[in-house]
Amino acid sequence: MIWNIAGPWGHPGLLAHVFQVPIQSAAGAGVFPHLLGAAMIGFIEQSSRFLKPVYTGDTLYPMLAILESKPQCSTGVVVVGSTIHNQAVNWFWKVNNAIWSAGAIRKGNGGRHG
Repeated sequence: MIWNIAGPWGHPGLLAHVFQVPIQSAAGAGVFPHLLGAAMIGFIEQSSRFLKPVYTGDTLYPMLAILESKPQCSTGVVVVGSTIHNQAVNWFWKVNNAIWSAGAIRKGNGGRHG
């Protein structure tokens, strides 16, 4: 039997570790880095907000979207937003990642840089 240590504070089940939630929406774990290819230089910024607790047994669904493309002289910054919700459509996580690329990604161009 697993003891629910968060039960005395009103939680109905075991809480997922705080870093188990954001890994579900890591842009590097999907097709995004394949769209950027060698143009993806690295991550430069991350901001996040936890909206609700995640419990063991929750099924998490990530949603990623390109929010902004900031062209620079020879590089660019792509801001990728992600949200995570569960089977009951409760939102748990909201994050923005800024990614440094060797060319700007433009919305609506199929992910191609340039």
